[in-house]
Amino acid sequence: MIPRWWCMESLALDRWLHQASDRMRLGSSIFLDWDPGQSRPYELLDGGIAVIPVQGPLSKGDRWWSMGSSYSAIGNMVRRALSDVSVRSLLLDIDSPGGEASGCQELGAVLAAADAKKPVYAWADGQCCSAAYWLASTARVLAATPTTTVGSIGVIGVHLEISQAAEKAGYTYTVFSAGKEKAYGNQYEKLSPQARSAIQAEFDGLYALFVGDVAANRSLENATSGQWADGQCFLAQAGQDAGLVDRIQHRDEFLASIREEHMDRQELKAQHPDLYQAVLAEGKEAAAAETGQALSQAKTEAAQAAQQQVVVMAGVLGGAGLQTKLEAALAAGLTGEALAQAAKIMGPAGPAQGLDTDKGSSAMLAALQSLDAGGVAPDKGKPSGAASNANALVDYVKQRYGGAK
Repeated sequence: MIPRWWCMESLALDRWLHQASDRMRLGSSIFLDWDPGQSRPYELLDGGIAVIPVQGPLSKGDRWWSMGSSYSAIGNMVRRALSDVSVRSLLLDIDSPGGEASGCQELGAVLAAADAKKPVYAWADGQCCSAAYWLASTARVLAATPTTTVGSIGVIGVHLEISQAAEKAGYTYTVFSAGKEKAYGNQYEKLSPQARSAIQAEFDGLYALFVGDVAANRSLENATSGQWADGQCFLAQAGQDAGLVDRIQHRDEFLASIREEHMDRQELKAQHPDLYQAVLAEGKEAAAAETGQALSQAKTEAAQAAQQQVVVMAGVLGGAGLQTKLEAALAAGLTGEALAQAAKIMGPAGPAQGLDTDKGSSAMLAALQSLDAGGVAPDKGKPSGAASNANALVDYVKQRYGGAK
């Protein structure tokens, strides 16, 4: 039975329906099934690229009236390629006006899952329309030749009503049904407004699935779908401008780019030593930059922790007023050395009133200078056994005046 819903370019659908009708009368098929005796159902190119053909009008299964690829056969090839240790990536080789709606989204899900295991690419030459584009949109990179047509995103179907022809021929058809909408769309009765509305709702639902998948696969906005999903076909450049195509390349160029992107280090080193060294140097530079950034961040965090410890200790020794002043000074961006010089001018305060000013200032200077982010480093300014730079000042006070920390 010929399906009623198609994701297929309209002119191609019209031609195909006429050809399929002729073939159904003749009972012949040019569809070539894969021979199970073959080692692989796909072509395997250098670099481990498995070529999966997506050609001609697409059907759900390998039907005798089919003249192109089927979703069933494509899915089987994809699953076989995933289990083939010689395959490193998959290439959908597309020249198709689209095809049957049923089964297309399901195959798209298979392709998306396959890409998580082995990269899936798509290259189009000729047509990549409707259902074929639905499949192509799942690829991580879609390339097309300059003369390729892409898009035609939409759903189409034809209702044939033969009641007048039957009447002229002397035939009378009586349609029996149970269920309000069971006979909607039959060809022996005129379409009622209710039947038309119900059938259109089915098409609208399929269209919403189609647009939603393409938008998600291609990172496009559903809100702008009227610009790229109104059923129109685009030449490759216009399709690229609309976000439907990634690259405009001929087959050999695209294959070369796939091989280069997935070439391992040893192959890269052997075949392109200059490129390998450049990539290696870039990687080392990036790693060094990342390490330096992490070290700088660690230093800054250490300085902030030490600042807080010293400020709290200053509150214990000099009172809440001094702590508040230090916090305000640090918030204003004053350095540890500036604070130490201020401490020299102001002299000791609070419980440390009997402190030897020169010695006390020297100890305070050493501790506060260590607070600067640019000068903080592991163990810098720490006496043996001290847990932090702030503890150095605490230890000094303890030694000078006794008591517990």
